[in-house]
Amino acid sequence: RHGVGERAFWVLDPVDGTDGYVSDGQYCVALALIASTGDASHAVVEVGILGCPRLPSGHLNGDDGSAGCVFVAARGLGCYQLPLFGGDGAPAGVRLRVREMPSAPSDGGVSLRPCAGENARRSDERGAFGRALRSQLRPKYDPSPPIRVTSQVKYALLARSECDVFAKLPHEDYREYMWDHAAGSLLVEEAGGKVTDGKGRKLEFDGEDGKMNSSNWGIVASCGGEVHEDVAVAIDNALGESEKK
Repeated sequence: RHGVGERAFWVLDPVDGTDGYVSDGQYCVALALIASTGDASHAVVEVGILGCPRLPSGHLNGDDGSAGCVFVAARGLGCYQLPLFGGDGAPAGVRLRVREMPSAPSDGGVSLRPCAGENARRSDERGAFGRALRSQLRPKYDPSPPIRVTSQVKYALLARSECDVFAKLPHEDYREYMWDHAAGSLLVEEAGGKVTDGKGRKLEFDGEDGKMNSSNWGIVASCGGEVHEDVAVAIDNALGESEKK
């Protein structure tokens, strides 16, 4: 595509979500095109594709027998869900949008549907996201029990408005790998959501050895707008409380 830049490369995760794959749960094949745009030191995701063989087309826990989805996003061109198996009679691709959050009801908080990894300890080793949801976000929000799923399928669920927010907050010295987030992050952005690191900074896909830039720590993805800002502040407060203990 015109304007991608002189330096471009693909990143592939052939089995993202190994735990889900071996336990008959969710997993995906993730492919992304990362390229420099103007400033050679700054790389962004231009194309993101997730193939989710076990994800029902309608709902994570659906039983309509239509398992198998492909999610495709291109920068500036939107995010789409297509059936994994095409052919005559296959449904057409559907453009996806994140959930538009409702106004706060007078009798309680706004419903918030978080998503989390199946191994919560691995994805939030200091418990900051859980604490933020339980205390920092109330009473403005009323978080439901998290949807638990492995891999970048979480990004797909967020893009098709099946959840509202998820975070991965590992130890401070851990750096994420590009192939674990590149494709999914573009899906969410092109569906109208927002993805930053755990401290609200823009994701930088220009690190070494397949890792994110050293300035990035953790991941926060959401349906965007006020929700993202509120979650970022809540996580920061929760982290501050843990450092005082």
